[in-house]
Amino acid sequence: MDWQFANALAFSVAYPILQGLAVVSLVWCCWFSGIKAELRAHIVSGTFAAILAGLIAHLLHRTLPSSPRPIFDPLLQLHVPAVLGDIDTLRTTSSPNSHTFPSERATMFAGLAIAVLLIRPKLGLLALGCAMLADVSRIYLGLHYPTDIIGSYSLAAAMVWLAQMQWSSELGLRFVRWERISPSTFYMCAFVASYLITTAFQDLRDLAGILLP
Repeated sequence: MDWQFANALAFSVAYPILQGLAVVSLVWCCWFSGIKAELRAHIVSGTFAAILAGLIAHLLHRTLPSSPRPIFDPLLQLHVPAVLGDIDTLRTTSSPNSHTFPSERATMFAGLAIAVLLIRPKLGLLALGCAMLADVSRIYLGLHYPTDIIGSYSLAAAMVWLAQMQWSSELGLRFVRWERISPSTFYMCAFVASYLITTAFQDLRDLAGILLP
């Protein structure tokens, strides 16, 4: 295989917004697949659980000991793929010592995929495959360790499992009733939420970085 082609393919697959776009689209496919209100409630509660799991992953970034990303670890002596650019430039433009465990994006999108898997197994496997393809590509590029992704998926699975409890389903049913009573306002808010989830809330993060330096 042409390694330059493999690197370029992995880079394109690992592009953050593509992972979010694929998984969120499949969540909506599940929503409109003719399922009952109770199952729609599980989608809502699973979505909130996935977002909460991503938030927990973000908080863990601030408390767990940091380690350099694989491509910046001199002990590993990894070859940096050309698609990522010059290693010296990367050291100045990125955060080589930023936390890698767990991955916020991997946690949130895995949670969404698992939520779909519990309702529509075939769609869920497709969503999980899309999420895993992007995360494996990031491992291949040296942006994450395998344990980062394993830990992220474990956290996501635990949170979605907790979301299957009765109180969580009742919360989801409130959103289902909202959709029935006022579909215009529900889908307006859902559109905004879908954009934010797809981009892993990057716009809000950037805004917070400006307002709270």
